[in-house]
Amino acid sequence: MASNKLLTINRFPFWHLALFFTCLFFIIDAVSLVGQSYTPQLNDIEEFADLLKNQDRVSPLDITDLKNKTFIIYWVHPDRRSAKVFQNRISSYVGDQNTRLIYRWNWPDSLIASDDQIPIVVYGDDKKWPTIFSSYEKYYRIQIGPMIQPDFNNNDSHSTGLQLTDGRKGMMDLAAQYIMNGIARDERGRIIPSERIAFLPPAYFGLDEAYITQQLDSIMQLGLDSAAYPGAEVSIAYKGAVIYQKSIGYHSYDNKYSVRPHDLYDLASLTKVVGGVNALMTMYDQRQFSLDKTLSDYFPYFKRSDKGNLGMKRILTHSAGLYPYLIYYEMAKKDNGRFYKNTLSPTRHGHYRFAVTDSIYISDRFNRFIYKSIKDSPLKPGNEYKYSGLFFLLIPDLAKEKTGQSLDQYLEGSVFHSLGAYNTVYNPSKSFNMNQIVPTETDQGETWRRNGRYGGKTYWSAETMNIFTSCYYCEEGNRRALGFDRPPLPDHPVDSYMSPLASQESYGHSGFTGTMIWVDPAVDYTFVFLSNRVNPTRENNKLSSLNIRPALHSVLYKTLDRGKKKGSEVTP
Repeated sequence: MASNKLLTINRFPFWHLALFFTCLFFIIDAVSLVGQSYTPQLNDIEEFADLLKNQDRVSPLDITDLKNKTFIIYWVHPDRRSAKVFQNRISSYVGDQNTRLIYRWNWPDSLIASDDQIPIVVYGDDKKWPTIFSSYEKYYRIQIGPMIQPDFNNNDSHSTGLQLTDGRKGMMDLAAQYIMNGIARDERGRIIPSERIAFLPPAYFGLDEAYITQQLDSIMQLGLDSAAYPGAEVSIAYKGAVIYQKSIGYHSYDNKYSVRPHDLYDLASLTKVVGGVNALMTMYDQRQFSLDKTLSDYFPYFKRSDKGNLGMKRILTHSAGLYPYLIYYEMAKKDNGRFYKNTLSPTRHGHYRFAVTDSIYISDRFNRFIYKSIKDSPLKPGNEYKYSGLFFLLIPDLAKEKTGQSLDQYLEGSVFHSLGAYNTVYNPSKSFNMNQIVPTETDQGETWRRNGRYGGKTYWSAETMNIFTSCYYCEEGNRRALGFDRPPLPDHPVDSYMSPLASQESYGHSGFTGTMIWVDPAVDYTFVFLSNRVNPTRENNKLSSLNIRPALHSVLYKTLDRGKKKGSEVTP
């Protein structure tokens, strides 16, 4: 990410409105390519299913809310070759900062354990489980050895455990997924995606893995070779499992920083749905927000303006006549280049406390400037569709009024941290090294696709998900849902950033920096694309002119179509 990129406003996310997502990818080539983490093979999956069949009382950890949870892995087994694979997979659910790996040759004297600190102990069957550990309230144990003991889980009411016949990488990866409720064994004895996201190979679903990999890899490389972006990432989930996850390139064209595990991307306008709409849906479920209200009902400041009577549905479908966008940075400048009072300053002083860049500081009274600018902006008569981001700048104040929390605190507490998306943040410079800021949380898209439920917890009711993702003014030629984008309507020109093969049930959003999340319930498909195509300049439009995003998005649809023609698709 360019060093002059506007990053953070701390208390005032409405200025920048950019969320940042963590990356779950792992470096396999120091030059340019970062591949996905270890993926279990088909024989691993079949063997793991058989192991579960022979363990009657085995179960995953009973944790529906991952907020404030830390997992301490005690690796007491002498073979440590799979330890990092296991830790990395646990981190896929909760983030690196919430996992800790402790190597031991012998039993520790005690375990770090509490309501929020969950020990996971991996050991060999040559070691007898210490009786003293059974006094802990919650822990998980994995015993590795050639024999399955029928009474393994019979004598301990505080824990559950899993027995593996060997600790190879594929089995440890699957064990981590099982513990975190990412996979389960169904009544037919097959491994299936469960309450959280799974990580399984395309071939397990009867898909042509070679075709998927070749197509996606080549399109990603085309974008890199054509300078559509210096770096990018793609994650594809099908039927609740990530089947492809890969990144390529660098933070910028100076090739100084390779894309690395857990680099962060500026989501730009994806923030409207990942941040704003998520907050509105949560407040809607809690009867703190109504779609039948007007702008002035929630913001009395606009009562005597031409915008006071604008309805929420019209605003959220971009058909209220609001001006597309306002460039506040330029508006805050006088003709002589200085900034107006109570807006911005080149130095930190007084109420100019919040850094936008290392040379621009924002006043804590800047929201007054935003409100007045919106109030004075032109309003187009009628209900013609015209994309506008103005209302989304007001959502932080609405969240504060209704919940008593800032928008970032509200979303962290109600959505992000519970999902395990600890690196979805408004102000990354507070928690992350600047060289880390350039995935993604595919679990966010999966929560939408699963009708608001994830990890055994309901984040939004199915009714609310349906309300916010439906098309309200299709008859007017407006394809938009409430905050979410939708595919071009039938018999309308197909010229968009998403695949032309996307179903009319699908929805999502894109971001100016070259980002995109798209969910298609009709085929159980979640697509995430992240890039920093605006480096070094926002004028770079090759991502669109080369149709990179729709081409990538189309690969799974084409794969499914090929499978149907061959009759090869299998559903676990």
